[in-house]
Amino acid sequence: MEKDELVQLSKNLMMEALYARSYMDILDQYKANRTAYKQEISLSPAFYSISEMALIEAMSIRLARLYDADDKSAGLGYLMEQAEAHKDYFPKDRGEHSFESDGEVYGFVIPLQHTLRECEKCYFKERVAKEEALLSLLSDTNGNHLQNVTIEVTVEELLDMYHKRFASIQTVCKNLREQRNKIYAHNDRNVNFNLETLYRVSPLSYQDINVLLEFAEDYTAFCYEYLSGNYAVLEFKNIDDWENTLVYAQKGIAFQRLEWKEKYGEDFDPFPEP
Repeated sequence: MEKDELVQLSKNLMMEALYARSYMDILDQYKANRTAYKQEISLSPAFYSISEMALIEAMSIRLARLYDADDKSAGLGYLMEQAEAHKDYFPKDRGEHSFESDGEVYGFVIPLQHTLRECEKCYFKERVAKEEALLSLLSDTNGNHLQNVTIEVTVEELLDMYHKRFASIQTVCKNLREQRNKIYAHNDRNVNFNLETLYRVSPLSYQDINVLLEFAEDYTAFCYEYLSGNYAVLEFKNIDDWENTLVYAQKGIAFQRLEWKEKYGEDFDPFPEP
């Protein structure tokens, strides 16, 4: 595989992760908006209920495509395989730099650095311990570090770390594929629409979904940024714009109440709760 093909593969999978995360973000908004805008949502209950169901299915399908283990699938497993096979495409450092002092020119190479997630610290215990000892000097009054742990790494170490992270979530990946195969892609005869039993045998919690999303985002962004030199796109900036519509619906309801009072001289709710 040529380098530009690997860049394109990582970008395409990054976009898959972006949309899966976007579905999750909107689903998260349902929790808050159902409480804050209960009456506004009740204006179109069928629309919001069906949209929520569609988002759950769409997110599950997107994630399942990313974590598909089929030999013919271009998913995360395939990207990892190609990245390992072409590790020479990745930069070994952040470039050589120089500065002049007293008429002398000094050159130095800036090593690669990586800011660790909590789940990644176990793979670099000694370096993390040393860095956290330094960061403790910059802690707030409660002992919380003011900065995340960032360490020097090599490309080989990063590839190995992501491989270990991927291996650690294989049970969750298996459960995702089971739900995809038996619910979202097919009406499995053995399941026979008994979804509670399948959820019990192959569970996927809210935290599991976030773990899958985080790994997909982290790994595709790592490959794309290191290979292309461009910044990764991991969220839509206007992903929370649904509330704008609900605010206008809220204002419309308030106006209708006022208009009714002015017209008929009495209080009346034109949009009663069901």
